[in-house]
Amino acid sequence: MDNSTQNNFFTNDPNTESSIKFDQLIKTILRKKNLVAGITVLTFVSSTVITFLVRPIWEGSFQIVLSDNNSDSFSSMGAAIINSQPGLKRLLGAQGENQLDTEVKILESSSILRPIYKFAKKSEAALGEDVSDLLYEDWKDDNLKIELETNTSVLKIKYQSKNKQTIIPVLEKISNKYQEYSKRDRIRGLKKGLIYLDEQIDNFTKKTEDSLLLLDDFAQKYNIVPIVRSSKIVEDRELSDLETKIFSPIESSPIFTTSLEQERVLATSSIEESEYKLGEIKKLFASESNKNISEKIYYLTSTIPELEAQGLPRRLVLLETQLINLREKFKEDDISIQKTLKKRDSTIEILKKQAISFLNAKISEANAIIEKTKRPEGTLTKFKEIYRASIRNNTTLNTLESQRSFLALEKAKSEDPWELISTPTILSDPVFPSKLRFMASGLILGAVIGIFAAYYKEKKSEIVYDKNTLSELLPYKLLKTFTYKNISSWQNFVEILIDNIVKNEKTKFCAFVPVCDLSDNNLINKLITLLQNYSKKADVKIEVTNDSSEIKKSSFQILIAQTGLYTHSDLLDFNESINIQNLNVIGMIILDEFN
Repeated sequence: MDNSTQNNFFTNDPNTESSIKFDQLIKTILRKKNLVAGITVLTFVSSTVITFLVRPIWEGSFQIVLSDNNSDSFSSMGAAIINSQPGLKRLLGAQGENQLDTEVKILESSSILRPIYKFAKKSEAALGEDVSDLLYEDWKDDNLKIELETNTSVLKIKYQSKNKQTIIPVLEKISNKYQEYSKRDRIRGLKKGLIYLDEQIDNFTKKTEDSLLLLDDFAQKYNIVPIVRSSKIVEDRELSDLETKIFSPIESSPIFTTSLEQERVLATSSIEESEYKLGEIKKLFASESNKNISEKIYYLTSTIPELEAQGLPRRLVLLETQLINLREKFKEDDISIQKTLKKRDSTIEILKKQAISFLNAKISEANAIIEKTKRPEGTLTKFKEIYRASIRNNTTLNTLESQRSFLALEKAKSEDPWELISTPTILSDPVFPSKLRFMASGLILGAVIGIFAAYYKEKKSEIVYDKNTLSELLPYKLLKTFTYKNISSWQNFVEILIDNIVKNEKTKFCAFVPVCDLSDNNLINKLITLLQNYSKKADVKIEVTNDSSEIKKSSFQILIAQTGLYTHSDLLDFNESINIQNLNVIGMIILDEFN
């Protein structure tokens, strides 16, 4: 027979080759409840005793607020200065996006914590603890926990020790060390910043002097003067005086031209204007129609300052006014009108000649200016490059000097260290061992050990407690399964069994064969008593025996088996003996004591 059928707790399953039957495990626990309870109680008591014997570990903690980056240690202006100088920003280490994580790593480093370790070790030794073999790494891993609260800049520091009285002094030492570090870091950053700015100021002082000398020499050599037009960037807010000194030179770029370029532009404009007016005058007098010539010549000549200064355009207006008045009184051929017309025409001719003369003179003068302002090719471009370099160096120097003055003020100010938001405190109860948790763990562990001990003991004993396994090992027709719980119904089945099976075979008699020693089993004896009493009442011959010689005398047999009495090998041997005797077994009754 396959060994898999001999195991009380395992069965062949299409999904699991060997899976524990949960209901059988429960029955095992109930059958071995004394063993399970004993081990559970023993483990629980042991864990309870240990909680009072083990030396407790105490824990203290405090919280401190870290700055998100180094520039937070400065005023808003100081932070702006740092951010405006990439080199200064790198020196101060303020460019990282994960500065808080960096700060935590620094605070966990041995340069900060090793003095605390030495202090803690000395404190423990003073209380009689043997700490000669205590290494720094072990002390840090076992006693100290430093962690950043999620999504905050709050750092929580926890310290554990078996000596409660050392916790607060160690935490205070850590707190003081961290606060010293926060101030030290700020001062060190300011010192680095001042050194950096001093180097830059020296550098740009030399650059500014050199560029100014070069600009002066070049300007004198080519007689060039820069003409500057300010072009400042418009901002959303007004700058303070200090901000203007620090930032505005960098944020404003001078837009300029040169005196030569300005003279040339003015001269060119003057030539264009004069040539336009000459052309208009020539067109006016070249026209066959002299209608409105007086009015047109007036408008052209009145824009020439030299003619306006001589009063000729004004005289022409007066003559025209006089003609209008005379024509209202006299006819056109009147001598007074004719004289006035001659004066007007004479004035127009004078205005024409004077205008042409003055305009030609202006054109000649403008051409002379253009010729005078000519310089070798590339001269003006070179001058602009030198001028811009000089302005750039000078404004950068002014900015650096203003920034240095401000950082010097920052350094002179006192700054509060990182803020403690909770003072060092000790928990009211030790973190280890937790009595309730320890005892609960002992209880659970004991129950688990007890269950596995019960399972192991039953498995090792190979006793069959499962009626299905028993039926497999004794493969006969199951007539009835009796349980201890329904013992009152046994009588009814006994009567049916004798009346319908045994009594019908009047010429034969039946042997009930118990698969055990009758003297040791009250449950089987109870069933046998019921069988014997009713067989006498029904006048039916039966024999209850497990003697092989008596069994052979019977015509057929019914087996009586009980769970929890036999091992696998016992049942296999019993079944083998029945097969050898070639008995006529018509069925089997099982007594299941554990259901």
